[in-house]
Amino acid sequence: MVFTRCVIIGILLFMAVFFGLGLWLPDRYTVEHSCIIERPHEEVYAFVSDVRNRYRWDPITADSTVTYSFTYREDRIGSSWRWEGRRSGSGILTIETMQPNELIRDRFVLRIPVLIEADFTWLFTDLENMTRVTWRAEGELDYPVGRVVGFFIEDLLGPDLDSGLERLKRVMEAEGELRISS
Repeated sequence: MVFTRCVIIGILLFMAVFFGLGLWLPDRYTVEHSCIIERPHEEVYAFVSDVRNRYRWDPITADSTVTYSFTYREDRIGSSWRWEGRRSGSGILTIETMQPNELIRDRFVLRIPVLIEADFTWLFTDLENMTRVTWRAEGELDYPVGRVVGFFIEDLLGPDLDSGLERLKRVMEAEGELRISS
């Protein structure tokens, strides 16, 4: 009887802390990582904005089981990249807006294993024949679980952003005359 009462009180206290903590934590997240690529910003922008190049550097393709397809539009707005893999899940990334040689905004939707939606912003800063590439992920955090998970969001997303930027840098810098799909 005393044990049962202690367990019930413990569960209630845990729930009160969990739900109370969720009220005080942010309802949005932003994770941003950058790298310097030794290529002109026009080339880097053109390469990243073309969904047909994505398989060459996106961290999702590190999953050896991944299959992907793309829908390409000449103006690139509305172009999309779909994937499916055992480890990487299933999802779609769609280009929503662009400012030539400066910015790309993508909508990222992971459908499996859980529904996750995020907005990716790419910033390209000219550094005289080099480019600072910034990859920013932003999204909403549901109450209460998402907000608690949001406390660890940098640890969850940061390594993927870094991996993608490192792979992008390696691909861009390794090729003498970069073949950009157009």
